[in-house]
Amino acid sequence: MIRTVNGDIFPEKKCNMLIHEHIMCVSNDMLAAFGRKWLDKDKLCSYSAEILRSVKEKYSVGIYVDGTSIDLGRDIRVLKRVSDESGMPIVASTGFYYFPDQFTMKREAEELSEWLLYECDSGIEGTDIRPGVLKCATEERVDADNAVRLGAIGITQAKTGLPIYAHCRHLDNTAHEQLDILISKGADPQKIVIGHASSRLCPDYLEGILKRGCYISIDQSYETEKESECISELCRRGYAGQIMFSCDRPIYNDFRSRGDTGEDFDMRIHVERYGYPFVSLLPALLAAGVSVEDCNIMYKENPLKFLSI
Repeated sequence: MIRTVNGDIFPEKKCNMLIHEHIMCVSNDMLAAFGRKWLDKDKLCSYSAEILRSVKEKYSVGIYVDGTSIDLGRDIRVLKRVSDESGMPIVASTGFYYFPDQFTMKREAEELSEWLLYECDSGIEGTDIRPGVLKCATEERVDADNAVRLGAIGITQAKTGLPIYAHCRHLDNTAHEQLDILISKGADPQKIVIGHASSRLCPDYLEGILKRGCYISIDQSYETEKESECISELCRRGYAGQIMFSCDRPIYNDFRSRGDTGEDFDMRIHVERYGYPFVSLLPALLAAGVSVEDCNIMYKENPLKFLSI
């Protein structure tokens, strides 16, 4: 069973899934101050629904996980509307990004977890929609504030059983530090995916993470040859059951798209940008010697197991 914005569902086992995407990443402060002048949500919803309808039809995607945390511009009503208009089941997130914030700096992990648990139990933003995944993030290093945020996610996972997506840049020992904190707070490593593993395509390095029992996500990168070589080696070492794929392509992202804000911005993401794992990477994996069975495990079985609650 997977928790979506339209309730708990049992998806088809044969469908593809995108485990970490975004409808929008936006400044909550600027949106609150300037509203439609900063972002036309009606336009965004209509365009996003069009994109997701095509993603569903062209790439047989049956689950779209929106990894937008509380402080990254999550809007549960936008997600619900896009899901309704596109027919795409969308999984919403709760959790915190890595941005420093006075709110988190002054609190302990247990207190932050209580707020997350409230959303898990009662619903998000005044609705009865509950999150289906937890989101945490570390950029360059785990500092004191980041450790508190990670700890809150670990506590919440232990109490809810929800899966965790961890944004990671794979600098130095960051991924292991994330895992250390999450697991120390009770999180199940089999419900953790360390994201953006394509930023460090070294089989020995990634095997060190996988040995701890978690998943890795290949996303954000389009170095097809390097990715297929690395993944095929990990499959030969027996890790097909711990690898997943996504794109991490926000349809709208105001902090990376200056000049695109406002009423007249152009939506520039195209449906083809969501096709990379299926159109480019999958054939490369097969050509590199990865079996059809292992591809089916990575693309379909692993996401279903990971997201199931």
